Amino acid sequence: MSWYVRSVAPGDVHRGVCAHGSVRAVCGVSFFPARVSSQALLSELPEPEQVCPGCMARANGQLVVIPATCSTHYSAVISLVARRLGDGRIGLESAPMHGGCALTVDATLLFDVLGEWLG
Repeated sequence: MSWYVRSVAPGDVHRGVCAHGSVRAVCGVSFFPARVSSQALLSELPEPEQVCPGCMARANGQLVVIPATCSTHYSAVISLVARRLGDGRIGLESAPMHGGCALTVDATLLFDVLGEWLG
């Protein structure tokens, strides 16, 4: 996940995923990123006053909202909520409006598998 600029207003830099030119931020907002010089993507963490409070809170806490696509629902972008449950488990659920399942996975196993897949 990367930082993207929506506008030059304070608090309008968001953390999210860019797909097809549009950013889906962890705070739930979707937008077409503005360019900063020649880039829309910021390579470094922006100044705190530039960052959306919702994106910053979710980036630092035990709850993370991950933009995802759903091939069952016409490739719709949904919010996947990842929650630290403790005792080595992570809870994953889609936003209630999407009627998804709530999954509990072993965090260590997931970490090992993703590490292997991503190299």
